[in-house]
Formats: sequence, C-alpha cells, structure tokens
Amino acid sequence: MAIIPGALIGARAPTHWDNRLLLAAAYALQALGVVLSVAWPTIVGFALGSLLLGMPFTTITLFAMREARRLRGNAAAGLSGYATASYGVGQIIGPLFAAPLAQRTGSFEQSLMVAAVLFAVVWSKSRRSVAV
Repeated sequence: MAIIPGALIGARAPTHWDNRLLLAAAYALQALGVVLSVAWPTIVGFALGSLLLGMPFTTITLFAMREARRLRGNAAAGLSGYATASYGVGQIIGPLFAAPLAQRTGSFEQSLMVAAVLFAVVWSKSRRSVAV
C-alpha cells in the first residue's frame, strides 16, 4: 500500500532535481524504516517501518534510471543491468550472512550494524574516488 503514494510522489519530483540527492533521501527513508522496525518492535513500529521502507521502493528505481540516462545517455541499459545484478547479488548474500548471525545472537541488530559499517566503507571509498 505504501508503494502507491511513494510512486506518485516520486513521479512528480521535478526532473531538474539532483537524482543522487533524491536517491540518498529515498535510501535514508528505507534505512529509517528498518531501524524503526527493530528499535520499536510493536505493531505500530512495524507498521511505520513498513511504510517508510515501502514508500520509496519504486522511486528508487525511477531516480536511478534517470541518473543512469543522465550519465550514459543511450547506453543507460548497461548501467541499469549492472545495478540490477549488484542488487540481486546483495539479495542473495545478505540473508546468507545475516541469518546465521541472527540465529547465534538472537537479534538482527548485529547484522544491521555490520551492514551499516559496510555501507559507510563503500560510501567513503566512492566519495574519495569521485574527489580524485
């Protein structure tokens, strides 16, 4: 249910807005949704977390495709394929790592912390390579 308003809002975002900033905001909303679900393990926390996770789901694809077209023009399909494959690999590897850790500790808290640290490392390296 949250995807519908998210898609409508995302589709109305002006095309001159920075796609990277829009993507960062969408990812931040999703991250907040995950954290909220874990930090507030009630029906209300889960409902709000699900809303924040689902709302930007399709807008992420929209903003990523707009950015791919901006970066690569007619060759955007290759970049989109690479991004899709990377996402798929993450969807496979993530649970293989998180499930045993959660089983051992009784919580997904450590898995989320590891994911946050890995994200920070990748983000930091990407920022350095852009600055060079």
